[in-house]
Amino acid sequence: MHFVKSNCLVLPILLTYLVVVTSCAQNGITSGSSRTQAATRNRSSDTKYNHESSPVVNPGPVPTEVLDLETPFPDRHFIEMDYRQVNGVYELNMVAPEGGFWDILVFHRLEGGEWRRINLLGGYLRKVQGGRRIFVTWDPFIENGDSETGILAAYAIDMKGFIYIEGGSFNRRSIAVTISSFYLQEYEVSQAEYQSIMGSNPSHFYGNPNYPVEKVSWFNAIEYCNRRSIREGLTPCYYYSSYGANPNSWPSGWEWDASASNYPQVSCSWTADGYRLPTEAEWEYAARGGKHTHNYNYSGSNSIGNVAWYFNNSNNSTHNVGTKQANELGLYDMSGNVWEWCWDVTGDYPSNAQLNPHGADNGIVRIHRGGAWDSPDIHCSVSKRDDCEATVRGNVLGF
Repeated sequence: MHFVKSNCLVLPILLTYLVVVTSCAQNGITSGSSRTQAATRNRSSDTKYNHESSPVVNPGPVPTEVLDLETPFPDRHFIEMDYRQVNGVYELNMVAPEGGFWDILVFHRLEGGEWRRINLLGGYLRKVQGGRRIFVTWDPFIENGDSETGILAAYAIDMKGFIYIEGGSFNRRSIAVTISSFYLQEYEVSQAEYQSIMGSNPSHFYGNPNYPVEKVSWFNAIEYCNRRSIREGLTPCYYYSSYGANPNSWPSGWEWDASASNYPQVSCSWTADGYRLPTEAEWEYAARGGKHTHNYNYSGSNSIGNVAWYFNNSNNSTHNVGTKQANELGLYDMSGNVWEWCWDVTGDYPSNAQLNPHGADNGIVRIHRGGAWDSPDIHCSVSKRDDCEATVRGNVLGF
């Protein structure tokens, strides 16, 4: 599944895809409110722009608290850049570090000393392969409504397979649902990833480490989140009754207990910095493409075969994660391959506008989304929801 990485400021991990929740939008670190001025801008002729190439000595460092608001990932590399101005647009040249995939963050220091992340033309940089030269542009007039730039500084961030999902709203049955920014894992959790944390592989389609893990219950998924959090030195999100957050302390057989009294025993700390499953609303917002949505029926296309392994093309099996087309945000397999567990208890959708909803308060069944290898096309749509008890394991259930 994709899952989320959490932190009181930036991290919850959603496990359908892994997600990290960030409050950067809430804290005003990024600026984009003036971008609609692009069509009507009118620069004065005496504005000081030139075509000369100018080397930048990055002043850095950007304060840690600013970086923490922008990204929950600690592997940050300060990088040098060169730039030139062409008709007021900055052309930036950088080289990412060797190895891995990098998210490039560029910051602008305002006259008052405040650092602010800038919006590069074409959006934030994603998945820059290590060692590759980077050329991007930035128009301060579009973003800030003026042409003053101050000082720039750039960082390369090892995203560890997460995609930044900028917060926003979508309509669910004509009701507005608003979601804060978060990070979500790019792919469904694979068999190799699951086995490395849990020490076993329950999958029916066993044998290919890049297939999505399946035959995992909702209880198995939250245990994976906590064990991965603990391994990486993060604070787990989930607690079981009075036994704490370490699954080693949970009673034997807890994950098989299908009694109604067992289901409410799991609680979530939404401010912890570990991994978690996405809420149903987070999952749907991301599947629809977030702020970049094209309102497709399936996640990334109106042609299901382009984005999903489903009944008509799967040959009765799961397939390697990430082999179909990604959606608008760069997320794979949000439609098809395996159903993805979400946090929520099943319940009727509220009739009023919602902000970061977490589902019903009580119940014995949990939501899963996205459809699977054996699903008809309608079950793979971004609006389709399904559910089952938290103890159920099936060869169509992953996260």
